[in-house]
Amino acid sequence: MWKDPIVEEVRKTREANAKKFDYDIKRILDDARTRQKASNHRVVSFAIKKEKDSK
Repeated sequence: MWKDPIVEEVRKTREANAKKFDYDIKRILDDARTRQKASNHRVVSFAIKKEKDSK
């Protein structure tokens, strides 16, 4: 079976990150949010926006 080197790298990085936080999803997400805020990149939200009442 052919292995995509990019997919393999992503999986390796994901595993190392999970291991770093003892596979605790809350700690993993807290770290991701902290790094996201520190990056100063724009964050895109796909949340559904509620329409304003036109009355």
